[in-house]
Amino acid sequence: MLGDLDTLIRAEVVRSGLDRLVQVENVPLATLAARLQQEIDRLDRRFVPAGSKVLGTPADGDARLDMVTAMLGRSFTDLLAGEQADPAQLARVLVSDVLGGRPPADAVRGRLDREDPGITRALESVPVYAAGLAAAPREVDGLFDALDGRWIPPGSMDDPLRRPDALPPGRSVYNFDSAEVPTVEAEALGVRQADALIAAHQAAHDGAVPSSMAFAIFSGEIARNRGVTEAQILHLLGTRAVRDSRGLVTGVELIPREALGRPRVDIMLTTSGTYRDHYPDVMALIARAAELAATSPEDDNPVRRAMGEAEAALLGQGAAPGRAATLSRAGSLRRRRARLPNIHPRQVRRSAGRRAQDGRALHQPAQSRVRSEHLRRASAAGLRAAARAHRRGHLHAVQRGERHARQPDAAGFLGGLNLAAKAVTGHDIDLYVSDMRCRRGLDGVCDGRNPTELRTRYFNRSWIADMQTHGYDGARTFM
Repeated sequence: MLGDLDTLIRAEVVRSGLDRLVQVENVPLATLAARLQQEIDRLDRRFVPAGSKVLGTPADGDARLDMVTAMLGRSFTDLLAGEQADPAQLARVLVSDVLGGRPPADAVRGRLDREDPGITRALESVPVYAAGLAAAPREVDGLFDALDGRWIPPGSMDDPLRRPDALPPGRSVYNFDSAEVPTVEAEALGVRQADALIAAHQAAHDGAVPSSMAFAIFSGEIARNRGVTEAQILHLLGTRAVRDSRGLVTGVELIPREALGRPRVDIMLTTSGTYRDHYPDVMALIARAAELAATSPEDDNPVRRAMGEAEAALLGQGAAPGRAATLSRAGSLRRRRARLPNIHPRQVRRSAGRRAQDGRALHQPAQSRVRSEHLRRASAAGLRAAARAHRRGHLHAVQRGERHARQPDAAGFLGGLNLAAKAVTGHDIDLYVSDMRCRRGLDGVCDGRNPTELRTRYFNRSWIADMQTHGYDGARTFM
């Protein structure tokens, strides 16, 4: 009987696709059940939008309750971790009490049978957050004020879940000073994410440190996180930001190999067009970091090795020694600074539609618009060097989590990088999603083993039903 039950449970796990989350074979049933419960609880804790945003319409009912609870953040549920009730559910109940007009201190006493100044202090923000959300109609007023040329109060551009002071809406949003990128806080997070990325690679590749990573970055992400991904890239290269007395970034410096404690990681960078246009100083900072990393003389430096391979390839094509050295450096920096020409979601989708049977054809536009023949040769040599690194199992691609599985950019950029590498090597590369909502800093390899976004959104009937109530905008979100 127990054997039949064991077989039935494992078969149901596979049938429902949960075997992508946990290992099913050669694991005791009790261990399998515990890991499944852990993964299901993790999915359940994800914030899932209740439909799309409607201009000038405030959240109400359960949507307002869930939004305010989410704005209190994980730090609030951590305060409730010692209680008998589930922290997430208890947080929702306490917020509901305060939204219903109950003073925070009374809500805490009524639900916990004691006083707790920390929980009470956190709940005092609930009316403030709710009032900010209720001010949504001013978005329409602000639009007409702008059209009439009237003054509009300024406000920071951000997600209220990340920065509650982004409310109230309807203000003239401002960005940030790119000279601060990465901020001190963003740099600390970026270092953690770089370490998490390396640890994830080592876990999947018998302890080997990656030698090459390709990043896809977007202007919207830097506006939200103030340079977390950029700091991640700097740390992978084995460099760090240099700041003046006001905290502005003035350059980068090399981290000595002994202090770094691991080999450097070579970086290939592709950016959105808006990122390229809006943040040339940040791109120049990354290029300078790559240049510094390439000069570090250690034997296990893949950045220096890749530049040397590009120089050797140019020498083999008949370039003069000095010219080959200059062009190999220029080609290496080009790989890090410029948006890959023509690798854009719309172009990838069009090419995929026309040439679905030949993935190799999709990488060719990447080289078609490089104007300088010398730079083209240097860039091609760099691509071949990266391909050789991939044949050793070390080329991987990383993208920030906000765009993964929500917009076609994920397929256009990460997928385009994968197809370009596959056209040269014949193999797929590992695709990672860097996710700041996850304390570990990484949402896993994008091969279906950890499909968090798919399960919490596209496979989530509640999310689909909420989006269906929003007509065209909800349908657009599906695309």
